[in-house]
Amino acid sequence: LPSKIKHQITIPTDDQILLAIQSADGYMPLIIRVASSLGLRRAEICALTWADISNGSLNIDKALAKNPEKQWVLKAPKSFAGTRTVTVPPALLSLILSSRPEGALDSDRIFPVNPDYITKHWYLLCKSLGFTCRFHDLRHYNASVMLSLGVPDKYAMQRMGHATTNMLKTVYQHLINEKEKQEYAKIDSYMSKFSEMQHEMQHDSQKAQ
Repeated sequence: LPSKIKHQITIPTDDQILLAIQSADGYMPLIIRVASSLGLRRAEICALTWADISNGSLNIDKALAKNPEKQWVLKAPKSFAGTRTVTVPPALLSLILSSRPEGALDSDRIFPVNPDYITKHWYLLCKSLGFTCRFHDLRHYNASVMLSLGVPDKYAMQRMGHATTNMLKTVYQHLINEKEKQEYAKIDSYMSKFSEMQHEMQHDSQKAQ
């Protein structure tokens, strides 16, 4: 079998996420907020019901996935670690609750769409805004925020539903690489100015002769 393609990690910036939220329509603005703020997967977002909201938190215990007949069905998370409770920032919780349609049942899904809907709309949105990023990279963004805030790996893993630190290590390495690029750019910029100074000195010397 052909080897799996390793996707290039791309962590969107704060400005890109904000622009995406402002430019999206339908369910997407709130879905983007949930993904970037809570680190939920597409399948988990689509499986959320109003009954999953409890005491300022979301209970993650199911996912929306295709069965062998290619039908979208609710199923248990892939791993034991996928079942978890995630606290929701008050402002985001307020937005979620205010989106509840009148007469909606607790068993109704908060976002009555499927993962393919999210992928398609996210792709078109990013294309229209001029940047490239997978929807899944919003999870990487969430992980990067926790890493930058010094949240211990144990708690970051629990919040994101991971059984290992593999993803966190990948994000951490990406952040290190980006930091290295920034530092090297500073060096290159300085050395470039130094070279220009040398060139000017040589030019003045030649004129003097």
